[in-house]
Amino acid sequence: TAPDPVPYNQFGRSVAISADGRTVVIGEVLDDNEGGNNAGAVFVFGYDPKRGQWLQRAKLLASDAAPGDVLGLEIVLTRDGGTAVVTASGVDDDKGAPIGAVYIFERPIDGWTDMNEAAKLTASDAQYQDNFGRSVAISPEGEVIVVGASGEDDGGFNAGAAYVYLRRGRSQWIEQQKLKLAEPTPGAQFGSASAVSTNGLTIVVGAQSFDLPGACSIGAAYMFVRQGDIWAEEAMLTASDAMASDRFGWSADISDDGNTALIGAVKGTGYLFSREEDGWVETARFRSPDENVISMGWSLDMLPDASAAVLGAPHSKVGGTFLVGSAHVFDLAPTPGDLDCNGVVGASDLLTLLVSWGPCADCKDCPADIDGNCTVGASDLLILLSNWG
Repeated sequence: TAPDPVPYNQFGRSVAISADGRTVVIGEVLDDNEGGNNAGAVFVFGYDPKRGQWLQRAKLLASDAAPGDVLGLEIVLTRDGGTAVVTASGVDDDKGAPIGAVYIFERPIDGWTDMNEAAKLTASDAQYQDNFGRSVAISPEGEVIVVGASGEDDGGFNAGAAYVYLRRGRSQWIEQQKLKLAEPTPGAQFGSASAVSTNGLTIVVGAQSFDLPGACSIGAAYMFVRQGDIWAEEAMLTASDAMASDRFGWSADISDDGNTALIGAVKGTGYLFSREEDGWVETARFRSPDENVISMGWSLDMLPDASAAVLGAPHSKVGGTFLVGSAHVFDLAPTPGDLDCNGVVGASDLLTLLVSWGPCADCKDCPADIDGNCTVGASDLLILLSNWG
């Protein structure tokens, strides 16, 4: 809980956790401090295994904190928990107009202290109400940051943009490129979600209000790949069952290797896409059969190896009460031996394995080769039988 609880401060508005599970960063967007009312703050907690307790390590404030900055709306952490990237959408320009900013905090060698701000990022062409910081992502090793600005107007009112920053040295960041839609698309809100792969070579950006003729706000997501010093659009993703007002692209995540993307739609569905030889392909949809589950996909997160995911449904009805909310965990990895991917290891899988018995003609396309040795044999049969049912 907040060390100094105050009503309406919204402690917990955003959270992030390091890969080892020992550092947690929590936003309190309406914190009043020396920066003024609603300047916002971020709290760092560390786990002490000897005491078996979580202890507050630091309270992070912006060096130029001002009233209404609302620092802490979004937070992302590097894998080791040593770099925290925090948005503050209420930050003003030198004329007093809100343009938004992102603050980067670095953990010193000897541990967190209350003032560890390393950099402040703003868009090079910042304008009034661009909503810079609507989304933010950092590569797990901390080399690439992506900041969404869903209200940016270059392509028309609220067409949106995303800014890519590269680390230069420990605490220096440069704006590498401004990403936007190839075709001007007013109202698309490109930048409403963002994620970047571990190697910093693949980025996904959501455009939750993208329209098609006769279908408003179906939403879309865009994949970008790094080619030298340039980010190029690789693919535009849309839902196979897209309908008006779905807002596909409201949330997004990407696997460590950049080959799997999970996209959320406000209507209550999560979509899994995989990079194949002929492009990106929708491989799964995640829904709940319970009609009381509403807006699943509003928030989401996926394990780095894309083996499992959790999707938030904040509008769900629970125990007869609306807007209680729920969260749903999905196992994304197929069971070894489920060769037809129907969720059951059975006779059809066994038949497929027996028909494929022997050396694989193509080692890259041999589903019955469960153990990956390019031969379908006894060890594959044992794996299949051990998962029967």
